[in-house]
Amino acid sequence: MGELFIKIKTKDGTKDVSVMKFDSDYVWDKTVLDTIDHYLKNDDIVEVKLVK
Repeated sequence: MGELFIKIKTKDGTKDVSVMKFDSDYVWDKTVLDTIDHYLKNDDIVEVKLVK
């Protein structure tokens, strides 16, 4: 399994949030890529991280 995390700006600094779990064999699945793209366009999100 893999997991997608985002680091989001908060009033106190930043916070890591798990937003999606997926089968690591499908890391480049369109759903995962669209989700990453969505988060990268948000100015409040400072990092997008995939963890296997």
